[in-house]
Amino acid sequence: MLVDQPVQRFAQRNRSGTSDDLAAFVRHMGQPEVYVTTSLGLIGAGLIAGRPQVAKAGGRAGVSVALAAALELSLKGIIGRARPDSGLGASHFDPFSGSESLPSGHSALSFALATSLAGDITAGALIGITSAKLVGGKWQVLGLRPPGVLVARTGTPVFGWSFSF
Repeated sequence: MLVDQPVQRFAQRNRSGTSDDLAAFVRHMGQPEVYVTTSLGLIGAGLIAGRPQVAKAGGRAGVSVALAAALELSLKGIIGRARPDSGLGASHFDPFSGSESLPSGHSALSFALATSLAGDITAGALIGITSAKLVGGKWQVLGLRPPGVLVARTGTPVFGWSFSF
């Protein structure tokens, strides 16, 4: 909440045709039709291929996304947090007013779909988080320091990682 307005202002000041196109593409990936077609596609593919486990996965995905959407939309109405581009500020809350920005629908539906389709998503998430924390220097394991990038005399970037025991 504290960085919503500064990030929004920065993004608006630095807009370009390319960034607008990229934002439109990414925004589309979070639209309900993507989740619906993914779920229905899995159900259809499972039925056509005679793979009931694929059809069941599609059904699970669809129901998971529908439940996440219902919960997220209900909470948005109850919380009533103003959208960052409304000009009302990050701390403006007006329940049942139609101001709906919290919780994030894109993240709720994305996690519902991903979790319903991947039984080992927790392990993957832990690997990703650990990797990012190690590389960012937030965590240290066995004296492993964050990697560094040097530029050689030839101008070629050189990647390096150091250990200290």
